[in-house]
Amino acid sequence: MCDENGLHSSFTLDNDYLEVFRGLPLAGSDAYQQLVAFYHHHTEASLAAMPTIASELAVIIGFARMLDFFRDNHAAKVHVRKGCKFFSAMQLCANDVACQRIIKIADNDGYLYLPSAGGIYSGIKRAAINLALQSRINRHEVVRFFGITSRHIRNIVNTS
Repeated sequence: MCDENGLHSSFTLDNDYLEVFRGLPLAGSDAYQQLVAFYHHHTEASLAAMPTIASELAVIIGFARMLDFFRDNHAAKVHVRKGCKFFSAMQLCANDVACQRIIKIADNDGYLYLPSAGGIYSGIKRAAINLALQSRINRHEVVRFFGITSRHIRNIVNTS
């Protein structure tokens, strides 16, 4: 849907998302399902806001499975220089092309640092805030809805 200025304004401060952005939802909860729905509805913005390894895995295995994986394996350091044995053992790489994409993300020593689910959630929330601001939703409403400060919004606007 476009507004009178021709801007895409598909994001609304929907009550369905209210519980999602109060904190990382528990797996299997309604808020968790809404977070997954938010990702599917705003995939591009969500992928751009997440850490690279999370984005790659979300594309390869799906957002919900990726988030569950990082919830269980956060803040780990995984060696992938010689191959993706860890990800293959976890049944996260379906083929060599997917594994090669993951290996390219590793640092010079061949290590990947896995983010926490909370860090991934923070990126998704930041994407939602940006979408709300781009949709020209009143900043006071954004502050109230997301439980953030006006200063936080100014920081987001200044870094975008």
